Amino acid sequence: MARPPPRFPELPGAVTLLELNKALHNHFFPGEPPRPVDSILLPFRDCPALAADDVARALARLSPWSAPGPDLTPNSVWKRIYRVAPHLNHDHLAQLVSHGVHLPSFKMTDSIVLNKPGKPSYDLSASFRLIVLLQTFSKILERIMNSRLSCVARLAGLLNHHQCGLLAGLSASDANITLTHEIRTLEMARNKVSTVFLDIMVALTR
Repeated sequence: MARPPPRFPELPGAVTLLELNKALHNHFFPGEPPRPVDSILLPFRDCPALAADDVARALARLSPWSAPGPDLTPNSVWKRIYRVAPHLNHDHLAQLVSHGVHLPSFKMTDSIVLNKPGKPSYDLSASFRLIVLLQTFSKILERIMNSRLSCVARLAGLLNHHQCGLLAGLSASDANITLTHEIRTLEMARNKVSTVFLDIMVALTR
């Protein structure tokens, strides 16, 4: 009978919880720590002003039942605040958007370590995965900026016509249908077709 996964990862050289936390952090988040924000920030001249509809659309796409991060504020609270006093959310977000800043306090997260089932050994960080819970106010800002970047990418022609992930109106099913169509089209022309799926991990080094 296979040994069940440990409640806590058993990594070499990580005996205490602090050592374990550091080992997992270095594995999942390699690279240098974020730089501090400048004390004096000036707004960007060409930045479009944040409209009330931008905030409403971002809030509408957030699930009220998603688990919150360190702020312990569910999305349902921000939705209710927007219904009662929409200017509160808008005024705070407008300043962040116009100055192009994402405060370090918004980047704080709660991370939950889960074991990957079926692994032969649980003495490696790769045998575990993380669920990262972001602060909900940060999620609103992220939705707004993603929407703006997506619009700019479409207008500038930066998106490949095969791109499906993280685009509104397209999903994994669309990617599957596109890939299947391309393969069958080439096979009907009596071409030999090979498909390669790559799982690429980028490691940041100093």
